[in-house]
Amino acid sequence: MNLRWSDVNFESGKIFVRESKNGESREVPIHDELKKILECSRDGLSEYVVHDKGKPVTSIRRGFRMARDKAVIDDFHIHDLRHRAITRWVQEGYPSTIIMKASGHKTNSAFCRYSNLKGDDVMILVGKKTAPLPLITQGDLQEV
Repeated sequence: MNLRWSDVNFESGKIFVRESKNGESREVPIHDELKKILECSRDGLSEYVVHDKGKPVTSIRRGFRMARDKAVIDDFHIHDLRHRAITRWVQEGYPSTIIMKASGHKTNSAFCRYSNLKGDDVMILVGKKTAPLPLITQGDLQEV
């Protein structure tokens, strides 16, 4: 939430994270879609990327909860998005070392807590099931 525009490098395509969860700084690549959003949202009103009238936003819980309630989705938390992204990368076959680097996990045990694989995932691995893994999208959630 303390991300400053000076930490966003559009040329290199990276964001410098000063205060990660483990207290270490690191660089994170900017996804092309995020780059578009960031470029459109740079308003010059604040040094902070996420701000309210120039002051940094300290929490997005209330806004997320309101959006979740409006979408009528129960038992869904913002951190679930991180779990889903990491699980999807594993399902798509990316090496765990690359996923760990992208997600900032330093230990395999921390990484494994985020990779929420199901029985079907193992069945596909050993060739007992050939159907593709389901990809859950916002549209899927709205149909529920």
